[in-house]
Amino acid sequence: MKLLLRSPAASLVAVAADTSLEVAASPDSPARERWMWDVRLESRAAPMTDAMDAVSLEVSGAGRGIHFVNVRFDATAITAAIDVEVLDDPASLRRPAGELWIAIFEAGAAYNGPFIVRCGDAVVWEGDDPTSVDLRPIDDVPVQIAVVKLGRHDGSELRWVP
Repeated sequence: MKLLLRSPAASLVAVAADTSLEVAASPDSPARERWMWDVRLESRAAPMTDAMDAVSLEVSGAGRGIHFVNVRFDATAITAAIDVEVLDDPASLRRPAGELWIAIFEAGAAYNGPFIVRCGDAVVWEGDDPTSVDLRPIDDVPVQIAVVKLGRHDGSELRWVP
């Protein structure tokens, strides 16, 4: 499944430096199942606590200036990493079918199939379709993407229902 979230920061009238923006979380509502992970754009790195582990990446873009992509997760069940992809040319990113990827477009614009994905947009890829993500920059501006990669320790498929 592919889910395109159009410029989550645009939903805020004025993006303050200390504003936290939740891009995605599991579960998507507190009453459905136990918390497993969340991805947020914030002004500070996420601290680790007894209840959760965290990975953070400082970036600049997505219509927010300097900020952190923070992933908090239950380390007993979930693995998490954040990578940065910079694309000058068309590229194909390969995602294991069991992993869930959340891509936050920090700079530039690209075609993802028939869709144009711009700075500030986020895309969630999960399940077995698509496992190969083809991106083609629209112009000469490099495309910078923060890619959150989530999986399960036991190797089973990590699914998400928005």
